[in-house]
Amino acid sequence: MSKAKKKLPIDKPDLAAIRDELDRINRALVSVLRESRQDADITQGQMGDFLDVSEDVISNIEALRRPAFFAHALVWARLNGMEQAEFFEAFLYKYRKARPRKR
Repeated sequence: MSKAKKKLPIDKPDLAAIRDELDRINRALVSVLRESRQDADITQGQMGDFLDVSEDVISNIEALRRPAFFAHALVWARLNGMEQAEFFEAFLYKYRKARPRKR
């Protein structure tokens, strides 16, 4: 028996719009993470040690060369003294403020 392929909830996804939305989410997320790390006076190297990754990983995330994983983001924010509600509030503020990039 072959399984039927599941259909996407939309007929034809706009891949460019999806990429733009992912970029917008990542920029907002990284902005909150970077600011909270700096406010807590934690270096990129220290944050890397806390998250068991290299300083280069933290640097690449903050430079938007690597996406931030949400699970890491929650731990990162907590290490910087942010409660989850405060983190989500800051993220949503940055997300709503971020404009899609022009092509």
